[in-house]
Amino acid sequence: MKIKTWSILVSIIALLFFVAGVCQAKNKHENESSENAKTIGVGELVKSLDFEDIDGKKGSTDDYKDWIIIYSFADRKNNKDLIGWISDAGIGVAKAHPEAKIVYINFADVTIVPYSLRHLVTPILRLINRRSTEQMQETYASKGVSINSEKLRFVMVPDWTGKYLEAFRLPNAKEYHTYVALEGKILAIFDAQTQNIKDAYISFFDKLIASLQSVRDSIEPLPGSNKMAPVESAKEPASLPTK
Repeated sequence: MKIKTWSILVSIIALLFFVAGVCQAKNKHENESSENAKTIGVGELVKSLDFEDIDGKKGSTDDYKDWIIIYSFADRKNNKDLIGWISDAGIGVAKAHPEAKIVYINFADVTIVPYSLRHLVTPILRLINRRSTEQMQETYASKGVSINSEKLRFVMVPDWTGKYLEAFRLPNAKEYHTYVALEGKILAIFDAQTQNIKDAYISFFDKLIASLQSVRDSIEPLPGSNKMAPVESAKEPASLPTK
């Protein structure tokens, strides 16, 4: 019965997204000019973000000033691809660096959903998120990693209007994107073009944790706020100080 109910829910949300797609075929985040926009790069500062997670709990990235923040963007089509590698990579990092404070803020690109359908989509997304969270906890536990909310957190935020995409200068989440940030500064970017992405992610964290204080000392936030820093973007992950 549970499997049947789950299948029905998945079918319903797929239908809702299809209807939304027809209604929003000319979505502003998918126009040609947006596609050519330059996305935020390594070395830049991302502004502080206030958000409301899928369960209605409000928060801010300012709540995680001393945490390493992992921002991820995905849509319904590539979410599984993102989870496929970041779950295993996250377990690897948690096992190697249990002292690190890491929060995963996952932005779900649901800009395609019209306002009139949000009340139908939201409860289904909540159910899917709870189910995914339970599966993730089981997976982490099976690998010998306990999820301690004082050191490891996961937040799912629906991006209904595209404001979070805009903060990272992303036209959409047709391809998933993952950003590693510390005190607002983007230190590394991982996406579908990253080779050996799981190993690259773990390797980057090994270097980052080994020189965490030096990296913190090198970050110079803009006075008065954490606005976008006018620095040149870089395609490769930021160089980390060596011991």
